[in-house]
Amino acid sequence: MDIEILKEEYSRKMEKALRRGDFALFDNLRRQYDRLLQTREQVTAKTITDTMSKEDKEKCNRILRKIPVLADIAESSAVDLLSLLKKYDGTVTLPMLEELRAFNHIARDLRSIIDRVGDESFAISFGDTCDRVNECIDDIFTTN
Repeated sequence: MDIEILKEEYSRKMEKALRRGDFALFDNLRRQYDRLLQTREQVTAKTITDTMSKEDKEKCNRILRKIPVLADIAESSAVDLLSLLKKYDGTVTLPMLEELRAFNHIARDLRSIIDRVGDESFAISFGDTCDRVNECIDDIFTTN
């Protein structure tokens, strides 16, 4: 529903409550109205990227692709580490794993936004990209 329509509706209800002298209802409506003013209207990424210059759109696309890849690598690395540690101590836990999973969930949401824009090649190549980036990262740590 349109926020402007909701604002008008709350204003009418608050005015009515004041005329009746129902200050408790007015206070309740006022709190709801204040929360409504704090909400942000969601827009699609495409709405924003359509207004960008070609260079900024390409940069945005690279960044949007990089975030979920890095999140996926971070989570899988944590799972691999936990698995390795459990081989030697079955009771070990890894507190950061839940935080990484939460981060990965957010990244997946971001990726679904990209998928809805219609970049089918990204959806198909995501796993391969993660593997290639992970190999490059491993190579960096192996050679240093």
